[in-house]
Amino acid sequence: MKTTSSVLFLSVFLFAFTCQQEVINKSNGTCVNVSVLRSICGTAVLQIKDPAFYHLGENVGDEQNVFFAYLEVKPTDASADAGNKENAYVEIDPENFNSNGVQCMAIVNYDGTKQHKVRFVEPCEQKED
Repeated sequence: MKTTSSVLFLSVFLFAFTCQQEVINKSNGTCVNVSVLRSICGTAVLQIKDPAFYHLGENVGDEQNVFFAYLEVKPTDASADAGNKENAYVEIDPENFNSNGVQCMAIVNYDGTKQHKVRFVEPCEQKED
């Protein structure tokens, strides 16, 4: 019975630690410097340029520090296409992400597993803690 209790306690501790790490690994409103590798219909593959945020991406094939992005819908942007931007800033997983809009059926090609909702921010404004 002690062994079962110990294993249960250890499992709960590891689960709690993993959940805490997920909260720490979010950008929390910070502007993250990215390059838009490709985009279509409100989705994109973004490459993280700031080493402090590499943990939010992954290496997929020949692409380093990348992730699949759902782009925030803007009322004035009917296409929701990011275009090709070499030096852009995004907020990753913003709390009040706007996904209400027309969606098309195409999505950008991506073989990885990391996905985030993003909001392009220009100019970049760092939030104070």
